[in-house]
Amino acid sequence: MSDFNIECNIIDWRITSKCNCGCDYCYASAELPEMSQDTIDRTIEEIVKSGCKTVCISGGEPLLSNNAIHIIRQLHSRGISIYLSTNGIEYMKYREELEKYISKLSLPLDGYDEESSKTNGRESSHEGASIGSSFQAVKDILDYYEGHPHNFAIKVGTVLTSKNLSIGYYKKIYEFLKNYSIDLWKIYEFIPEGRGKINQSALAISADKLSAFSEDFKLFQESISPIAKFNCVLATRSMRNAAYFIIQPNGTVIVPIDKNEAGVTEVSIGDLTKQDIADILVEWHKQASSIKHNANYETRCVARSLAKAHIDKIDKEIIYCLDQNPLQEYSSLLAKIKNVNLSLEELERRIDKLYSIRAIRHIMPVINVAQFGLEVFLLNLFFKPNSTMDSSQIAEILSHDPYIAWVAECYEYKTNENYIIFRVAILIENNAKLFERVKYLRDIFGEMLYRYEIDIVPDKYICGQSFLIEKIDTSSLSHDHITLDSSRTRLTRKEYSVIVAMNSSERLTIDTIAKAASIHKDEAQKIIDELLSRAVINKFQVVLDTNVLGYQCYMFFVKFDTYENKELFENYVKTLPTVTHINTLNAGRWDIDVEIHINKPEVCAKIWTDLENKFADSILDKKLIRIKKDHKFKFLIDSTLRHIEDSINTRWWKRW
Repeated sequence: MSDFNIECNIIDWRITSKCNCGCDYCYASAELPEMSQDTIDRTIEEIVKSGCKTVCISGGEPLLSNNAIHIIRQLHSRGISIYLSTNGIEYMKYREELEKYISKLSLPLDGYDEESSKTNGRESSHEGASIGSSFQAVKDILDYYEGHPHNFAIKVGTVLTSKNLSIGYYKKIYEFLKNYSIDLWKIYEFIPEGRGKINQSALAISADKLSAFSEDFKLFQESISPIAKFNCVLATRSMRNAAYFIIQPNGTVIVPIDKNEAGVTEVSIGDLTKQDIADILVEWHKQASSIKHNANYETRCVARSLAKAHIDKIDKEIIYCLDQNPLQEYSSLLAKIKNVNLSLEELERRIDKLYSIRAIRHIMPVINVAQFGLEVFLLNLFFKPNSTMDSSQIAEILSHDPYIAWVAECYEYKTNENYIIFRVAILIENNAKLFERVKYLRDIFGEMLYRYEIDIVPDKYICGQSFLIEKIDTSSLSHDHITLDSSRTRLTRKEYSVIVAMNSSERLTIDTIAKAASIHKDEAQKIIDELLSRAVINKFQVVLDTNVLGYQCYMFFVKFDTYENKELFENYVKTLPTVTHINTLNAGRWDIDVEIHINKPEVCAKIWTDLENKFADSILDKKLIRIKKDHKFKFLIDSTLRHIEDSINTRWWKRW
């Protein structure tokens, strides 16, 4: 055995030549015998020895092999990721078993309906299957997984040939695919290999036509990138040439080498039924392009998002009901969740999961900081890109500032300027102190922080998490109006200790507050009720990571011609279930900002357009920004706690 150490990240294993489709472009070789199970097990051991990270199981149609489940199960048990490439016809039969092991499911889509799926000569011909059944099988799988969370990624592949060389064709496929939560759509330029070599003259694409299509495709990619829920990639022949390590059904190993007009030559580099894989890898290294192999591997690595893998409609219903009263007992919460039969144990398990994956970050009290002598200022901070400090480092500094309660990294639409925006909330005594703080930040960041906008927030609306519920009665939408009045309040030491205890746990409950404050649960509840009645605490709020949940956050900034029109706009947006926060602003550039959460970017475009049209005569200026990431959202920051403690010192110490 050679001691030559060569890295091969991904191996393609064509486990069978059998297929229930006859596609004109198919790369499969003439029918080859399959390995015996003993030889399969030896091959698996060799794959493990190679250090390979991922194996793509294909065919033919791999699920027609009696050994498919055995191979997949054994590879998975050895810590290897499994990508399954199937035409889908047999998939649902084995779905429950396959779901345990696969990391990616690759499905073919040759068209946007039954008829167009025949364009490239795909025909189903197994056990009486009708033409077009592969399209229906893929559609059935996509439909199924829309309603069933799963841990693996879904990739859809389309073969680009001279017969479908029209950008309009791919726009129609996109219109079909955009209804599904897939992770990648990959368009493969036809490569004449296997049966495809026989049909090369009818399917191959000339260099000039491919170049023209590539330009059209790039424009198409750019047009859908702001709204697409999945990545879209064009994989050309040149990108894939000499990039594969392929095990054939009989154990021989090949590297497909593209000879352009002459088609693809399958260069044989060994036989795993007779050789150790280390020796075959030496030969592979001579024939393959390691650069293309690694680049190809990167594009094939598709991970399932947490939202798609772990969040379902029941989880969203739980969050929605929890947010209405975040300190409620779970037994009370259970009674409010509609149309779902959950046990208390299942509810607790789901809430544990939501905290674990950071869908729920924490529960926080919304403190009326004005009662303790603080004002709320919202700032847009504009940073010039700098090689010495990236956005994550900027966020780290801002998040540790004792006066900053909220840090959100954003970007602005329809601008040619190159900058990083952070939207921050500063809780501080007055304008003079605010400008001292801004000067402090400018001293830290220097010329990077080159511009800022300041808004004062006299009041706001917190509209809840209605965006999580698909079919909500808009007439039942409610919102909490929070006025930041300046009437000062005084606290007892027990009240102060209860507020401080609200910093003791991310997973806030009456029990955790009582324990941290060293008082009985009933007394803690009584004090909290008193603080709520005096509007010392406006409400409790569930703070979410909406990116984890699969939602995108946008903010609309608007300036109006009159106060009355601002009120009309404000009253209208309160009726939108996607709206989570509304800030009334003054003394700055904007009159109002509106925060929305949506899971489809095109919904944002529709809402924005509707608002522009509805209030066209009254809007003087407007801006749309996307919040990429919330880095911090917390009311009980150092400045708040210090001023709350001072409210005791000014009165209660004197009493004693």
